[in-house]
Amino acid sequence: LPDSLVHVALSRIQLWFMNPFQKLQETLAALLITKQIVGNFSEILGPTIISWAKVYLLKRNNNLTQDNKSSEKLSQVETESEKPRYESSFDDYLEMFIQVEKS
Repeated sequence: LPDSLVHVALSRIQLWFMNPFQKLQETLAALLITKQIVGNFSEILGPTIISWAKVYLLKRNNNLTQDNKSSEKLSQVETESEKPRYESSFDDYLEMFIQVEKS
């Protein structure tokens, strides 16, 4: 009987030490994956949604200012003229360099 109690106690101690590290590993993996997914979605969807909102507001303002004219689709030139000016590709290359260095 005492041997079985010692065995049970040792197995409980082993589970207590091993289990938190396994939980930590699973939690860190879940956090890493979630952070990457959220980061990718925010990096892709954020500017897209903002661009769509600007086009929608531009169309709405254009329709409000027109008197009884049929709603016209904005030309590509008008749409692109509302976007911010693209300065240079230096920041893009810098970001790619930093991402390569991190991995």
